Amino acid sequence: MSLSGTKYESTTPTATGGTCIVRSALQVDPVLREFWWGNMLELGWNRSIYDLQSYLDSTRSRGFLLAYEREDGPPRGHVMAAVFDNGTAWIAMFIMAADLRRSGFGRVLFQAAEEDYRRLQTTYVGLDGVQEQIPTYQRRGFQPSKLGTVKVMSRAFTSKTPLPSVTVPRGMVIKDAKEVDLSWIVAFEKAVTGFERSGLWTTSFFARPDLKAVVLIDESKTGLESIVGFSMVRRCPSGARFSPLYARDEQCAEFLMAHTLTLATPEFVRRCPLPQVEMSDWSEADISEKASITTEVWTGNATALPLFEKYGWREDGVEYARMWLNGKATPEQSEGGAAHSTMFAIFDAAIG
Repeated sequence: MSLSGTKYESTTPTATGGTCIVRSALQVDPVLREFWWGNMLELGWNRSIYDLQSYLDSTRSRGFLLAYEREDGPPRGHVMAAVFDNGTAWIAMFIMAADLRRSGFGRVLFQAAEEDYRRLQTTYVGLDGVQEQIPTYQRRGFQPSKLGTVKVMSRAFTSKTPLPSVTVPRGMVIKDAKEVDLSWIVAFEKAVTGFERSGLWTTSFFARPDLKAVVLIDESKTGLESIVGFSMVRRCPSGARFSPLYARDEQCAEFLMAHTLTLATPEFVRRCPLPQVEMSDWSEADISEKASITTEVWTGNATALPLFEKYGWREDGVEYARMWLNGKATPEQSEGGAAHSTMFAIFDAAIG
């Protein structure tokens, strides 16, 4: 049963005597946009303003759930159960105002997200949590994967720190993602991660002004079987985000990385300013010198971290535990699954 399109509101007493009002936001409106974007900038979560609509497009649930203290007050917290086509789900961007933590508001808000994924009969539910949040999520039934973590890494733009020349693998060709059947990208990602997300990989997504996405095609094959890699860059406050990096093998991943990073140019950043971000007013010379590219590397693939280090990426000191409800990961991300050889960088810790 899909809850998409269903407006939701609940009022629940908290354990500390307060009242938590939870309302759904099915579309990007000024209230959600201002609150979400303010949180991204304050917390340094390095997202694009355009990501918010894409997150909502990806889910079959009630969208973002906002917590309020008062009927006429501003939102104080948000979370989303991103529920995908095939009964997989992700807990996205669980945030509560600092003065309301340990007040029971977070519990009420998280329970509303749990209701979303339970009513939609999900089989696998995951999230990426920073180390200090692990005990909180464990109390809610999530267990860290023993197979790997997600490490945030960054490097300079190639205009400042060039990459070594990498030759396109024999028989392969790069294509703009908009040039291929998007159902192939949906199926390719599902084979890598176990997530089927036709609501995410759409014409409107690839028409976003803040990203450039490419696929690597094996010309000896046809249809879905011809796709051997997928990657993109998109804007973020620090400069650009490189994610995901899915590839059939390390050679394809290496070429895709080298090619895609050259698309993140100072001109690309200047062409797509982000609100309230200082870099939006920088010159191309300043962007080249000061901006960085960020990514989220899956260490469960033994070849991923060495590959990124080879190309000048450095750890930023942030590491997420990839956690699964009741310890049950998708088969692709379980022991022996495809993710451990084909997922080099995840799409986004926010929605998996």
